[in-house]
Amino acid sequence: MQPGPPQPASQQQQTSAPKPTAKVPAAPADDSENTGDGALSIEPWGWLSTSKPLLRGGFLDTNTYPSTVQFPDRRPISPGVLLNIPAGRFNTLRISYFQTQRSANTTANQNLTVYSVNYVPGDLLATGYKLRNVKAVWDYLSFPFPPAGHKFRLKTLWGVQYTTIRTTIDAPLKTVVNDSSGNPISNSGAATRSIIFPSLGLGFEHSVSRFFRLEGEASGFAIPYHAVIWDAEGSAAIRAHHLEFLLGYKTFHFKTSPKQADYVSSNMYGPYVGIRWYWK
Repeated sequence: MQPGPPQPASQQQQTSAPKPTAKVPAAPADDSENTGDGALSIEPWGWLSTSKPLLRGGFLDTNTYPSTVQFPDRRPISPGVLLNIPAGRFNTLRISYFQTQRSANTTANQNLTVYSVNYVPGDLLATGYKLRNVKAVWDYLSFPFPPAGHKFRLKTLWGVQYTTIRTTIDAPLKTVVNDSSGNPISNSGAATRSIIFPSLGLGFEHSVSRFFRLEGEASGFAIPYHAVIWDAEGSAAIRAHHLEFLLGYKTFHFKTSPKQADYVSSNMYGPYVGIRWYWK
């Protein structure tokens, strides 16, 4: 039997298997929630803080009379600044600084010996202090991960902070007397005390909307019978393009080591306002 005529090419059956379609890798989830992370930003702020530092004699105090001085309360605006630097996806390095200085007069109500200077009841005391604080914290996102689609975020804080306070006391109206060598005895004294401690804690952010966010944090460190330091704050942030307006409340507590001749402790608290500018 003679073979039939060849079929047209268009009618020939395809015997080769179809080529598999290349898979396009899925794009990473877009983190579009309103957060304070992911961009370089700087935030100057002003803190209407209340503080009444207390000076006391420490373990090495050998004076006959107490060394206790309660500095008068004042409420100036304490300036500060916060720099936020992206440090890995969803994490941020935050570096902050603030200072406060105050001066006021008070009256000695008992015999005192402060900075080796003796005061008697009724002496007018001109007191002053200047406090400065520098803090660097790695703000690490701990839950949830990945955070895309979640409005609430919990963070662990790992950092260090340095606090220094210089206190001065003078009796400007007190008569200056001379010692046995004829040298005048000063009626004023001053000292500087410092703390450098780790700063460990927790923080959170809750994105209410694209333009409104709540955040808060608390951190600190302490060693029994040594120094203590901790701080906490909470704020509400309203976003407008590259700017963010913050209104919140801050507290700050410190106590220098009592294992010296004297130590200082204080609680600072009050509302604050800030303006954060994002570099994008």
